[in-house]
Amino acid sequence: MLGARRLSRSILLSFSALCVAQAALAQSLAPEGAGLGLPVPGGQFQTPPRSQPLAPVSPAAQTKTVLAATAYFTKGKVIPNGLLWRVFSDQSDVNGNFPLVAESKESQPLFTIDPGGYVVHVTYGLATATEHVILGSAAESVDIVLEAGALRLTGIVNEKEIDQRNLVFQVLKNEGGVEHSVLDEAKPGQIIRLGAGSYQIASTYGNANSRISVDLNIEPGKITDATLNHKAATVRLKLTKADEDVALSDTDWSILTPGGDPVTNAQGPAPELILAEGDYVAVAQNGGKSVQKEFTVRTGETLDIALTAP
Repeated sequence: MLGARRLSRSILLSFSALCVAQAALAQSLAPEGAGLGLPVPGGQFQTPPRSQPLAPVSPAAQTKTVLAATAYFTKGKVIPNGLLWRVFSDQSDVNGNFPLVAESKESQPLFTIDPGGYVVHVTYGLATATEHVILGSAAESVDIVLEAGALRLTGIVNEKEIDQRNLVFQVLKNEGGVEHSVLDEAKPGQIIRLGAGSYQIASTYGNANSRISVDLNIEPGKITDATLNHKAATVRLKLTKADEDVALSDTDWSILTPGGDPVTNAQGPAPELILAEGDYVAVAQNGGKSVQKEFTVRTGETLDIALTAP
């Protein structure tokens, strides 16, 4: 019995590490090209010798058995959808992979498989869990509590919803004093399924300096809606000759703080930037000459900055 417990713990630790790596790669519940097995980290993991047979029947007499699987947000609250189940053999092949035996997107699937040892892996978006089971000839069930919830994000400026083409979110988590990204480039309105817990949400409006962040807590079985309020505006730049209204091409633009620190750069005759509220200096360079102008950005007010070439 002690050997079986050690076996189960070793297998689950190996799969847990792999699940974390997989979850960080994509939000999809059914990734393309899932493959037929999971690689062993570093190629070093080996299943220890068994202390007892996997199945109480001989190979010649083996028949299929049924494994019923159910996932819960919390005890007694079944997850109704959004799940991806995978059942892997707990014995690696010659290449160090754990063969995929069965797969399902059903909420409570029934797997008809041979008696033996398996690792049941379930994902709910970026939340994952595994359970090691040993099946005999009788039907078995596995219940997994997958404490998870969901997050839906929007962004506004001056009380108006921001065009999703100009807005992106990043989901970060602090674990053991180390902050890491859980999901990059999440879009507004996207349902992001996550494990329960605390997260930091970073929001970027445009591609310059309008960035804000907020700390949120995800609760099991609930969707958390969060709106991030940006204080920023669109700035339109143009460099012309005196008494002409045509913007000069081949113009290089630099946006600086009043103290001269760089904020962002742009190129072209009439670029548009989204800048956080505050004071700036626009510097235009064309034909080896430069000209500059101070300006102030106020939330929600589109600003035209016209400079005259020297």
